Amino acid sequence: MVSQIHELVRKTLKMLYPWIKLDIRDWPELIAKIKKYRPKIYVHSVVWKPPVAQRLKFNTDGASRGNPGMSSFGFCIRDGRGDLRYAKAKGIGIITNTEAEALAIYKALEYNYDDSKAVEGTLGNSGKGGRDQNESTSARSENHPYL
Repeated sequence: MVSQIHELVRKTLKMLYPWIKLDIRDWPELIAKIKKYRPKIYVHSVVWKPPVAQRLKFNTDGASRGNPGMSSFGFCIRDGRGDLRYAKAKGIGIITNTEAEALAIYKALEYNYDDSKAVEGTLGNSGKGGRDQNESTSARSENHPYL
């Protein structure tokens, strides 16, 4: 019975802490190794940098509570001075976290494409003064359940 408990504890530790080498079969040595264990802490500095002048930067995120689970996405667009130009967030139902991340990127690019067409229409010779407010942003959006 003791050896079964010992093996169960060993397997549990191996599952929870796979990076610890548990070659030890002796119970007191195992306990001593666990007591001496100190995790290595790595610190990485993450700094947001604004885009170069005359460019925009898109920051996107998608998240899922569970995988799959209730999900949402968001994105923001900033100019060369770091000023917020546009932001959007939306709940999208039950999908995976990877799909939510991809959808955030897609929606940011879709907004950029639609906005660039509106600016082109306003400044160009197309005769149309930007985006029609009643017009759908994309034919593909109408057929996709999450868009």
